[in-house]
Amino acid sequence: MYATIHRRKDNPETMHGIAEKANISYWPKLRQAPGLITMYLITEEADDMRTALTIWETQEHATAFQDEENRLDQMLDQHKQILQYRAQGKIIMHVNPDK
Repeated sequence: MYATIHRRKDNPETMHGIAEKANISYWPKLRQAPGLITMYLITEEADDMRTALTIWETQEHATAFQDEENRLDQMLDQHKQILQYRAQGKIIMHVNPDK
């Protein structure tokens, strides 16, 4: 498995417009992307931070979706959602709970 992580400082004034655009142009494409396992959007309300964690079957799947990620990044940049951190890499450990 392979993960991508994006962390941004929110601009609360532009969140509604971003959500509308993403609902039309981003989420449908992500949901249909080959190799997508899951995506989590984590909010830290105390400091207006959001972290997106996307899990892919392989690095190749993540790379194939990179153009869409770049388009989303451009839109977020235009709406003053400030990129704080970006990382990607192979998942080397996955822990499930004992049952």
